[in-house]
Amino acid sequence: MTTYRRTKPRHSKVPVVKQPEPFCTTKDGREICDSTPAGRREYDNRKGRMWHRDKGICYLCFQYLTLEESTFDHRDGRGGGKHDDRIAKNGVAHYFGNMAKSSIRYDRYMLLPLEVRIQNCRGGY
Repeated sequence: MTTYRRTKPRHSKVPVVKQPEPFCTTKDGREICDSTPAGRREYDNRKGRMWHRDKGICYLCFQYLTLEESTFDHRDGRGGGKHDDRIAKNGVAHYFGNMAKSSIRYDRYMLLPLEVRIQNCRGGY
């Protein structure tokens, strides 16, 4: 009877599984955060960095807002395949102002009088 010896594997190290990036970059340079928990953390991190960059000023009504009441507002909206989560392209806004702006482009929304935008950011009252 012949006995065969079992050979040792050449690499005894455990393979390191690389975590995927929490966002993807498209060919035209846009960044889109994933809907995973890591992507959500990245999205919130970007909101915080924008809030600090803007010194807590809503970029729709130019009034102060706290970090807790700020929302990530997309300058060019998210519709039509133009979703872009880069910090340089977006800003923080009040929740109600963000809802009133909806998917309207920033330059078009800013044509509204400041009083109307302030009222929108306060929830319409």
